[in-house]
Amino acid sequence: MEPLVRHYKAMERLFGAEVDGRLPLQSRAKVYTELQSMDLAAPYERVFGYGQFAVTVKGWRLTALGHLTYCMSCRDIQDESPDSAEESQ
Repeated sequence: MEPLVRHYKAMERLFGAEVDGRLPLQSRAKVYTELQSMDLAAPYERVFGYGQFAVTVKGWRLTALGHLTYCMSCRDIQDESPDSAEESQ
């Protein structure tokens, strides 16, 4: 099954949460179970603390295939640093 636009938007939210170092994305939306069936996302648990004071946060994360699929769909953006601008002149 080919990912649809809504799947790419959901993968963007998952990717953003991972890159920003936030908690796992928590959602009950059907799109995440669809991504799981395509092996693009997986349920994820993160435990904070220990013993009786431990807190478990459940959410979603991208799989390796999900990362590859999402990153391959992005357009190439050229680096516009001052060094590269001087070299092109």
